[in-house]
Amino acid sequence: MIWAGFFGNGVADVIDPNKLSSIPTTLVYGTQDEFLNKIDLHQYVTDIQYAIPHLKVITFEGKHTVDKNTLLQLV
Repeated sequence: MIWAGFFGNGVADVIDPNKLSSIPTTLVYGTQDEFLNKIDLHQYVTDIQYAIPHLKVITFEGKHTVDKNTLLQLV
């Protein structure tokens, strides 16, 4: 799970996307995240989905935080 993560040069800077090919991977972020709202969020998510095609994206109303209700829905 990637929670409000930002990879300036892409996810491959952190991990080889091929290593995630058989691992369920989810990107979760708040729609008012003060860090992610400074970038072209649509393009950012598109780039991550290109690297990790099976990526699931979940958003919640909130800022750069771990939202308890969203987290509980994922467990």
